[in-house]
Amino acid sequence: MPSDDVGTVQTPVVEGTVQISDDVAAVASTWLRSRVMSIQPRDGYRLWEGGPVPRGSDALTVGSLVIVRRGEATPYLLRHEMVHVRQWRRFGPVGYGARYVGSYVSWRLRGKDHRGAAMRIPMEVEADWVARRSLATAVVDDSQARIAS
Repeated sequence: MPSDDVGTVQTPVVEGTVQISDDVAAVASTWLRSRVMSIQPRDGYRLWEGGPVPRGSDALTVGSLVIVRRGEATPYLLRHEMVHVRQWRRFGPVGYGARYVGSYVSWRLRGKDHRGAAMRIPMEVEADWVARRSLATAVVDDSQARIAS
């Protein structure tokens, strides 16, 4: 088989399928498992850290699945997304989508830019308020800090 300048072997196409080496298959399998198997069951939701998140967002909630950019899973963001999980359960997929998109479109028609419209969606306002409130009133266990000092 012919090879290119860096020494990789070009694989032939046989009847519509591509034959790949065991090494390439192992790398692809490991990459795929790291993406799919990184979904962790949590209390009331499933967290997929490193999954596909739209540009300009840190997270996305679909039903009980919370998808977060790798390294962005802060306590605030997880609490915010948990509110969206509860909203999905309360309104269902159609009700959630209609309320979310309807509000966004309404604000865009009133002349708000993307961010301005998104920040005014009642579901986002609720999620932001609940997340901030729960962090502000969270009980902190500082007993370990007192023992260490």
